[in-house]
Amino acid sequence: MFDHIFNAITGMAEIAIWWMIWQDYRKARGKPELEFKMPAKRWAVMVLLSLGPIAAVYLARLEPHFDFNAKIVLVADKTFRNERVEVDAHEFRNCTFDNVSLVYNGRAPFKMIGNRFVSTLMITTEDPSVGTTIGLLSSLGFMPGIERYSDEPVTVRKEH
Repeated sequence: MFDHIFNAITGMAEIAIWWMIWQDYRKARGKPELEFKMPAKRWAVMVLLSLGPIAAVYLARLEPHFDFNAKIVLVADKTFRNERVEVDAHEFRNCTFDNVSLVYNGRAPFKMIGNRFVSTLMITTEDPSVGTTIGLLSSLGFMPGIERYSDEPVTVRKEH
């Protein structure tokens, strides 16, 4: 996304530079400068259109992103019963999950090593992009047992 915005801004700057060079060339040949007359409405539109890329860059920085460098918290030999467990930025080793809801929002990596799942396992997300991915995998047959998927929180239920 930033590449497109950068290209648009540099393209506008190039046009402005070529306009100035052309004006200098005309002036050196003794020809009058061309006036760039534009009504106020058009100036307002140009200013608003130029603010668009700036706003897009600002808003893109506000969006949460995947943090590859997140500090991973090690959780070992623990039993979780009837609770919600945040998965992002955690490494679970030799844990027991009994009737839990794993919450994965895709903000950081996680690991699951040698764990045991008892009773019902639910995988939940509050991130629409993760939910859409789960929906895609379900529709392709890779994730059987999904109760629903939409823009709302997603739940994958698996009975053991």
